[in-house]
Amino acid sequence: MDTNLDMASIKAAAKRELHGLDGVEGFGIRDRSLRVYVRDAEAGRRLPRTFHGADVECVVTGDIRAR
Repeated sequence: MDTNLDMASIKAAAKRELHGLDGVEGFGIRDRSLRVYVRDAEAGRRLPRTFHGADVECVVTGDIRAR
């Protein structure tokens, strides 16, 4: 993993490129990896293991809805 990654830019790119995928609920950063919050494990299996050079960590959250 590249330690010079601009994680904020990678998160912004993920929002643009992955947001519309079925089951993707949101994005975050953990250390030097991109967190992708997904509705279920199946959605997580459809995601790449790396994105723009950063490791991808899937977190199953269920549906996320604003109150």
